[in-house]
Amino acid sequence: MIGAEKLILIGCLLQGALGGEWAVWMPQSVEALSGSCVLIPCRFNIPSNWEKYLPETTVQWLCEKDDTVMFDSKSQSESHLQGTFTGDLQRKNCTTLLENLPKRACDKCFLRLHEPIKWTYWWSFLELNITGSALSGQ
Repeated sequence: MIGAEKLILIGCLLQGALGGEWAVWMPQSVEALSGSCVLIPCRFNIPSNWEKYLPETTVQWLCEKDDTVMFDSKSQSESHLQGTFTGDLQRKNCTTLLENLPKRACDKCFLRLHEPIKWTYWWSFLELNITGSALSGQ
C-alpha cells in the first residue's frame, strides 16, 4: 500500500508541475560580443485554457529598467534590437536569436507573451552581458 500511496503522490506532484501553470525556462545569463549575435534558448508553460491564443501571440523581450521593448517577434520597427524569433509557440518554445548586438543594451530582460495573451514573466529574467567587440577581436 505504501508503494501505491507514493505513486499517487508523485502523480499529483507531476500534474501540478506540468499541468499548466505560468512558467518560463531560460538561462539566467548569456554573454556575447558587441556586433555579434546570441541565441537565447527559452521555453514556457501556460494554463491550457490560454493555448488557443498561441498562434496569434507575439513574443517580446522587455528591458527591466523601463519596460522598453527590446525585441518584438512580429514588428522589427518596434524593437530596439535586431533579431529573429526561432521558436515555435505551439510547442511552447520561445527561443530567440538577437543579432548585431550594440555595446549597450538592457542588462536584464523579461519575456512577455503579447497580443492576444498579455503575460510577462517578471519573476524570471535573463541577464544580457555584452562585452568587447566582435570586429576588433577584444
